[in-house]
Amino acid sequence: MSIFKLLTVGLLLLGGLGACAGGDGGGGPGDAGRDSVGGDLPLDLGTLPDLPQDSLPDSLLDTAAELPDLTPDTASPELPGETAAADLDLGPLDTEAGELPCVPVCLNDDQSARVCGPDGCGGLCGTCDLEHTCVAATGACMPLCEPQCAGKECGGDGCYGQCPPGCPNNYACGDDGHCYPDCDPFVVCKDRDCGPDGCGGSCGDCPQGSSCENASGKCLAVPCAGIPAKGLCVDDRVLVTCEAQERKETDCGLMEGGGYCRYNSLLGKNECAAGCLPKCQGLECGDDGCGGVCGTCPNGWACPVGKCEAQAGGECGWYAAGTCEQDVLWLCEAGVLTRTDCAEQSLHCGWRLPSGPFACLL
Repeated sequence: MSIFKLLTVGLLLLGGLGACAGGDGGGGPGDAGRDSVGGDLPLDLGTLPDLPQDSLPDSLLDTAAELPDLTPDTASPELPGETAAADLDLGPLDTEAGELPCVPVCLNDDQSARVCGPDGCGGLCGTCDLEHTCVAATGACMPLCEPQCAGKECGGDGCYGQCPPGCPNNYACGDDGHCYPDCDPFVVCKDRDCGPDGCGGSCGDCPQGSSCENASGKCLAVPCAGIPAKGLCVDDRVLVTCEAQERKETDCGLMEGGGYCRYNSLLGKNECAAGCLPKCQGLECGDDGCGGVCGTCPNGWACPVGKCEAQAGGECGWYAAGTCEQDVLWLCEAGVLTRTDCAEQSLHCGWRLPSGPFACLL
């Protein structure tokens, strides 16, 4: 047991004896002065004997056991009270270690209020009702919205955020919602007329009647563009048709005995025919100069100058699949022709790639 515990118990006992002695002298506890035992008498620790533990009364040992161990540090022999005070010295607060209280922040950089979302201290600036969602970036409650991120890896989700996961460093999000390496589209498109520029954009668009081959970046003519189902007669001699999506030209003049290209009204198409070469160059209808006609037009069509001119409400004829005459769109609906002037709608008539049909396009 520590000598300091024993000394403390001893002092307590002496104080009690002094009080009792004061009682024997006719005074009460309050009569004990500074010179009385147990008062403020200075204590010289060096004069106290080192008593063996087994020589002390049991009551004294029991009392000492209940007291804290006030043994001074051998390296720094301070009094018990001084040691306790040193133990309570915490030093200055370390503000960088986060010892100061966290202050919630519910304002954006532009000083607009955040009504929802985190407050920076583990709490919330507020919550939204069931018909609204919280936009984390602004702390605003906005109407519920279904993000549109199918097939996208970046860019706006059509609501209030971005499609995950976003682009890594040195990559940029293209208009198609995919990530592309930072690049110079002018270099990529140097030898290309159309197709992707490798940066999410395009090297250009192809003109009407052609389509883009992405591998080469070149505009290729649509093989059968401009060839109607009835075929074409070129210079009354060459028959041009479309077979299996391939353009085919036949020189009717190479037939035995000579031949020519004419329109067969019974079959509803142009063909090569033997015999007299009719004077039908550039004509679709009217006298052929050989006792016949250069062709007949579908019912309801006109033939003012050797050309069959479609009329709204007439038979579909060879316009059954629809066609464009400059910016006029002809379509066959319920067996009759309809006419639409695309220019009146600030549009142009063309073939809708890759598989049609003809339509008014931007």
